[in-house]
Amino acid sequence: MAGLQDVLNANTFVFKDSLSVYRLPSPQLEVRKAAQAKYDLWPIRFELDEKGRIWEVISKSIYVGRLDFVRELLQNAIDATLAWIYMNDKAIIDGQMPRLWRLPGYEPTVVVLLDPGSIEVIDNGVGMDRDGMQKFLFKVAETGFVQELPNRKAKFPSIAKFGVGFVSCLVRARSIVINTRLRAKGGVPIAEGRRVILKTQALDALSESQQCSEGTGIWVELKDRTSSSEIAEYVRSTFMYPSVPILVVDVAQMNSLCKFAETIGVDVERSALLGWRSAKPSLVEAAVDANKRYDRLRKAVREKTRHDDGVRNELATYDRAFVYAL
Repeated sequence: MAGLQDVLNANTFVFKDSLSVYRLPSPQLEVRKAAQAKYDLWPIRFELDEKGRIWEVISKSIYVGRLDFVRELLQNAIDATLAWIYMNDKAIIDGQMPRLWRLPGYEPTVVVLLDPGSIEVIDNGVGMDRDGMQKFLFKVAETGFVQELPNRKAKFPSIAKFGVGFVSCLVRARSIVINTRLRAKGGVPIAEGRRVILKTQALDALSESQQCSEGTGIWVELKDRTSSSEIAEYVRSTFMYPSVPILVVDVAQMNSLCKFAETIGVDVERSALLGWRSAKPSLVEAAVDANKRYDRLRKAVREKTRHDDGVRNELATYDRAFVYAL
């Protein structure tokens, strides 16, 4: 092994200039897709939309705050839920205020999962197919949802920008994983969704078929150290009156309360509170249900410790594990 290292060192540092004829040739590496493989490689090449709005992109992207990518993710998620209502014939679209839009049997919700070092934004919106995913990833300046329906008096009030928002995520992320599946139309379910795995230092994104919930979930591994409480506060201050409910979940806080409850003998519904993230078909519904169970657990712990001031003070730190922005 030492001899091999000497050769590599000589090839790198010694065989230069007049000695370069002695350098080992550069290796030719090629990764080939197996015949039975189900994934695709998508080259990461950003392009402008058909209108070429380069100055609009620059003006909106130069001054980007450290957490503004969170806003972009949430705006896309909100648009996805509103788009599902807007596109549905059974929806009640009353005026230009999306907060008043209704679709019987559907509760639009966006969930923000905060783990140490990562954030995941999940919606139960319209979802994306293969073409929609590529548009979302690589078409800069394209408006997220622009389709206007002839039977709608109200114009769709898109607040998101495909491409621009995703570029802001790339700047702040080490890696990104997107899971998405189109919602069923006309009662016909979509069999499979799609997962895209992207390392921000790579030149390709891995795309493959995937069983996942309807809607879209985007997981971002952060480059910079950012506390969950800082992101949660940013969401609350930025989305003070959102068009759909946003449920912010501090996963570490949730796990801490479960462990604390067990130490004082309070029953914990572990499978529902700690295993809901693997739920199908809807992660959003599972999160909303877990929020209700978490609230019951918190009340049970508070009741059992109501005469202990020290424990009550500790319990207060867990009160913000599930927080709605309404």
